[in-house]
Amino acid sequence: MISNYEEADDYRPLIYLDQNVIDDLRKGKLSFEPSVFSKNYRAVYSDETLREISRAEEGGGNATGYLDVLEMLEAYHLKLQLNAQFAPTGSAIIQYHTPSEAYNSFTQQRDLDYLIEANLLISQKIMGGLPGLSVDDIAERMLEAFERNARSLEESITNIEPLFPEVREEFPFLFESFGAMKAVSPEEYKDILKQLVDSLKANLKLNDKSQSALSRYRDELRLSPKYLNNLEPSQVVEQIWQLVSRDERVTESGITMYQFFGVDATNPIYTERKNFISEQVSSVYFHLNLAGYYPDKGLEQRRKFATSFSDMQHASLATHCNYLLSSDERLIKKAAAAYEFTGARTQVLPLKLSSE
Repeated sequence: MISNYEEADDYRPLIYLDQNVIDDLRKGKLSFEPSVFSKNYRAVYSDETLREISRAEEGGGNATGYLDVLEMLEAYHLKLQLNAQFAPTGSAIIQYHTPSEAYNSFTQQRDLDYLIEANLLISQKIMGGLPGLSVDDIAERMLEAFERNARSLEESITNIEPLFPEVREEFPFLFESFGAMKAVSPEEYKDILKQLVDSLKANLKLNDKSQSALSRYRDELRLSPKYLNNLEPSQVVEQIWQLVSRDERVTESGITMYQFFGVDATNPIYTERKNFISEQVSSVYFHLNLAGYYPDKGLEQRRKFATSFSDMQHASLATHCNYLLSSDERLIKKAAAAYEFTGARTQVLPLKLSSE
């Protein structure tokens, strides 16, 4: 296990592989010489990579092709490091498993994913998707996922309790790590959801199923994707802020540019600390998409929204590496702008495939 990879004897610059690179290697559209690649660099993938492979398999694809690519490149697995209370530390553990082992382990622990996916429904709604669901419908699904995950965790604890009778006392924070299940009861969680729903209805007017909060947001701030996509680096985020801050409501709120983009902001879950760099990148990336800077298309469709969210996660996780390799222009543009604004060390390596 390598918690600080830069201290490893065989250290090589880390290249995080975007999913489109892995897919192009699988399809034979792209090729690397494995020995040369692994000699000079270390390829890296993450649980988000495995999540995308799982979605492809659920759609009728075969996970083997993707895993073979990762095996060929001797890729290392990146996982966020947690502390004794199972909370993120801001660091990552980078280690080698065979990709098939990592994938099998990932697919056997999917209960938390249902809670994550349910919570993402709000973001999808904001982006103009889910026209048939109201925010009340979404809140109900979030509650169902919360209760399902709580039951799953309780079953796991019950199963190991005969072997470790003091497990509940030894790991008092285990429940809290999955949605504060011991500290927050289902009834309390219902109250939290009600506050969220009321806020979304009041601030984003999401009570109307036919309305697109995304379109309304851009219209009210007079933001045009066509204009934003012509912005020249550097300081893309700063240039967009100049446009956003024209709005009187933004000016009167007193919010700063760094607060608006989530850089100088308290983490919404772990309120005792500020956002880590990786979390700052996620926030900036999300706001760039929201504003219309090289925005992802078709976000009202579940599959495309899931892909868009994974792209944001890849950009975030790559902050633990030296480079992010991608051929997706939209991801490249947003990631580069987010890295520059947050001061992330990661550099984007745009990969241009020759036209067929």
